Amino acid sequence: MVGRQIGVAWNANPVTGWGLLGFNIAVELARSGIADPLFLGGTAVQEPLVHALLKRSLDQSTQIIDARGSDTAVRDHVVLHALTTDLARTRQGRAWEGRPNIGINFLEFTGLSDKAAEQGRLYAKIFAGSRWNADLLRAKGISNVSVWEQGVDTNRFHMSPVERFFPGRFVIFSGGALTFRKGQDLVVGAFRRFHERHPDSLLLTAWRSSVRPLFAGALPRYGGVSRPPSPDEKGRPNLDAWLIGEGLPEESFVNLPVFHNQFAPDVLRQADVAVFPNRSEGGTNLVAMEAMACGLPCILSNNTGHRDLLDKSPAYALESKPFDPPPFFSRTKIRDDDDQTIETDGWGETEIDDIVETLEKVYTDREDAAAVGSGAAAAIKDWSWPKQVRRLVEAIDA
Repeated sequence: MVGRQIGVAWNANPVTGWGLLGFNIAVELARSGIADPLFLGGTAVQEPLVHALLKRSLDQSTQIIDARGSDTAVRDHVVLHALTTDLARTRQGRAWEGRPNIGINFLEFTGLSDKAAEQGRLYAKIFAGSRWNADLLRAKGISNVSVWEQGVDTNRFHMSPVERFFPGRFVIFSGGALTFRKGQDLVVGAFRRFHERHPDSLLLTAWRSSVRPLFAGALPRYGGVSRPPSPDEKGRPNLDAWLIGEGLPEESFVNLPVFHNQFAPDVLRQADVAVFPNRSEGGTNLVAMEAMACGLPCILSNNTGHRDLLDKSPAYALESKPFDPPPFFSRTKIRDDDDQTIETDGWGETEIDDIVETLEKVYTDREDAAAVGSGAAAAIKDWSWPKQVRRLVEAIDA
């Protein structure tokens, strides 16, 4: 018997950021019995238990997609849409209409055009990934906005002792796709100085991804690095050569290849601290949340979506001054078919000295750092997917 159905109108997969969001919403809807998820944008299910859980939903989704024809309506059922930077739908989302349509959005750039604002008002509700994001939307006259923060898979991301792969090393983790807004250039500059003080330190990076590095030309302006990474023979950033060229000894870092999210807990548990000097986060930074859930003491820039984390979870907060964008940002269009440009109101910039000194605190006071990490792991349980999906459905129905 088919009960309530909630459609996910983007590709829900356990690999990409948006994919993980949709996938975890769907799994928890089915597990809790709140609703049958519909995979309207496709999915990839590999785990046998998850496949068994979702079998009915997968069958229902196939039937609806096959029978769609020219009628894109999902009768009397909610459809969740992943909204792009101009509040438009994804390609998959444009193929479906819900009763009602609900938008989920994580904005990094603030230059919303009037066209984008008009688009945003078409949804019954928009759930913004952080308070900062919600304020941006409301400032453009979009009133149908609520804050809803993404969840964490606390079944996999939790504190657990492990055998260390790098015994005797002080391991600093830095994760997230290599983009200017995530501040990897600041990590490189800070680690170079820190490693000179502490040769036992090791930088462990998870920066490789399918995401194209954005605004690499802006990197040298901010003092963390002298140049952006050069591409290898396959057009991907050559991270090893880049870090060596920036003065890091070859034995001082490990750049991990692209890996499935299921392996992320094993990676995070190898580290002593995680550092995120991000200039902008539309949401609460899933990688940081996963690190906290594993009990890692985290160093976070105090700006944008990070503030939601810092308000609720123990962490080391980095002072953040207003970001001074390079001139070409204001001339760069996000989409060719819209007049929305790259604007950075609310972005923050962190001083490298502050990152180095905060790393020093963690290095010299391991007991306090362990308390910060365990406190964060306890706090992050309030963001478990069962709790967050229940809150999402309650907010949809309110």
